[in-house]
Amino acid sequence: KAEVFKINPDGVGASLYAAKQNHMLSLALAKDGMLYAGCDGDGLIYRINPQGKAFVMYDAQQEEIHTLLAVEDGTVYAGTSSPAQPMPGRPPGGLLPPPTPPPSGSSGTGATFDSSTKAKADEPTKVQTGQGASTRPATDGAVSPNQGSTPRPQAGQNAVYRIGADGSVREVFQDRVLVLSLAQQNQRLLVGTGQQGQLFDLDDLARERSEIARLDHGVITCMARRSDGTVVIGT
Repeated sequence: KAEVFKINPDGVGASLYAAKQNHMLSLALAKDGMLYAGCDGDGLIYRINPQGKAFVMYDAQQEEIHTLLAVEDGTVYAGTSSPAQPMPGRPPGGLLPPPTPPPSGSSGTGATFDSSTKAKADEPTKVQTGQGASTRPATDGAVSPNQGSTPRPQAGQNAVYRIGADGSVREVFQDRVLVLSLAQQNQRLLVGTGQQGQLFDLDDLARERSEIARLDHGVITCMARRSDGTVVIGT
């Protein structure tokens, strides 16, 4: 099961939050102390407070939230990397069945887990979809994503979503690539992708984008911005 662990400065670690998803693929810490976590399976983005209380911030059309980036103004960007071939057990363009709840108790990792930190099923949860926000039980992914809204994109079609400080969500990038990494430079967003190793420069407010680099081989798996503003790219 997907799980987020918190390791204290003294080296003692414990589970902060567990979800009924396949994996946690990405984390981003916002300046207000909120932790954002992206998973695969249902393409959910969680917002987790320091005490381990979580709710679903956004339910993406794609299956995998591969990368997250929190920037100074409170905005969070999320990139998806759903593969060109549907996941086993998922019909093309369809939804996974509700996941089987994991057994209660220890996760088998040796870390302790306080079940009181999990979102309770009877508490309302805000789920953002392409059609706006709704309130649903906090079922940790057992919701039916995007029912009644726009259909899921074709296999391999991925996106970058912008989550504003007010909770509003909009798509700012879409292409038939894997979105693997994100970085900000001079108030513009850099989008590192797979397949052909393309690096895109995105001005999401002006809704403009351009391809500024393409690797001879490999994919752009990670990026980091240095204190002087330059960006380091890992392949």
